Order: sequence, then C-alpha cells, then structure tokens
Amino acid sequence: MIAVGLSVMAYRAVSSSGSGTAQTAPAGTAATFGDVGPTSDAASVTVDADDAGTTTADTPGTDVSVPGWVDSWTGSDADLLVIGDGYSSLPQQWVQLWAGIEGRDRPVTIRSWDSDTDTSFQEPVQLSEGEGAILRVWNASRSETTIAESADLLDRFDEASSDPEAVLVSLGQASGGEDVASGLDTLVDGLPDVPVLVVVGPAGLYAEGVSTAMSGWAEDHSDRVAVIDLSAGLGAQPTADEWAQAFAEAISRG
Repeated sequence: MIAVGLSVMAYRAVSSSGSGTAQTAPAGTAATFGDVGPTSDAASVTVDADDAGTTTADTPGTDVSVPGWVDSWTGSDADLLVIGDGYSSLPQQWVQLWAGIEGRDRPVTIRSWDSDTDTSFQEPVQLSEGEGAILRVWNASRSETTIAESADLLDRFDEASSDPEAVLVSLGQASGGEDVASGLDTLVDGLPDVPVLVVVGPAGLYAEGVSTAMSGWAEDHSDRVAVIDLSAGLGAQPTADEWAQAFAEAISRG
C-alpha cells in the first residue's frame, strides 16, 4: 500500500499553494511507481499534442457504465483526460497515485496541467515501464477551479492533448455556492463523445451540499455518464492513498 498521509488539511494546503512547477512523487512512493520523473524521450512513451487523434486505441463504444468506461482505455494504447481541481492536481494526490496503481500492470505516463502558462501540459512523467498497452493520462486538474470554470477551459485542454478514449471528472473542491447541476450540464455537453466517469470524493472535503448535488446529477444522467460515489465510505479525513485505493477497487468491481 502506498504510504502517503495527506489529511484534509494537507489536501487544502497543497491545493492553495498555486505552484505550477513540476513535482516528483514524495519519498516512499517511488518504489511503487518505479522511477518517477520526466522521461528523456517523450515520444517513446506518449503522443505529442501535435499528433492528437493518432493513437492506436480502438474507437470506444457507447457503453457508459463503469465497466464500459474501464474497457475504453484497457487492452490497447489509450489516452485518458482527467478534468479535476485542487484535490487531484499534484503528484502526491489521488489521481497520480491511482495512475501508479494502474502502472503495476502496464506502462503509464502522466502529464499535469501547466498552471504557469494555463495553455499546455507539462512534460510527461513516466510512472511505469514494461510490456503492454500504454496508458497516457492527461491530468487537466487546476487548483481552486469550479465546475463552470473547467467547462470554459475545455477548448484549451482539447488543443493541448490527444483525443481521449475516455474522460474522468473529479471536481467540486471550489464549487460551494455554485450551481453544480448547471455546471455539469455545460461541462459534459462540451466533452467528446467518449465514456465519461464522474467521481464524487469524500463528502467532508467539499462545501455542504456539493457532493450530494454531484452524485444526484450523475444518477439523473446515467444515459451519458457513469459515477463512482466515494462520499460516504472513506471517513472524515481520508488520505490521498485511501482515495486512490478506494477508486481502484470501485472500478474493478464495476
């Protein structure tokens, strides 16, 4: 199990730091991920933004269930776009830790959004090597970003990344007081026609009512998105590792 102890306080501390510099995973996670650092030859492990749409993955089907979402990026080379906030933007937070879990079985790279330029992704970080289909994670997570703000940035994310086989939405950190349903309507309407999974994180990390609004919206739109709801099962102060592990277990169960 990955030893990363981030409490709610730590989540918020790193989320509000505003740092846009590339970071490596903390000591203790490297043994799990392999050598976590910028690759020397990005072309060998990822698709450049100029080559968007040239991946070898099959065109995804129309199955919008959790298993359908998983199937869309397994079995062949694939690009996964993550649209997130300050709970998933840094290397020591749950999205990169989950990508590292996936890297136990296949080569995985991740690119984080460059908050300095706010127009591009950073250089790829190679989380694992080996045989098998490559999973390229484009982590377009931005600290303090609301759902509506993420929707407004979709064109930038699209231009800077390869065409995704699937999209993961992990938002809500800065959405207290926001019309969550309206924001999600706009966001999902702007996404490509690929499987979309909305993850609802631990309820204690959000302003009151946000997690309920997100899960309710996702259930009402089950014809378009799948949902993993972790709002009730992780306790008041989950670590980033607990979130990553719970998500990995949830998608494996379908």
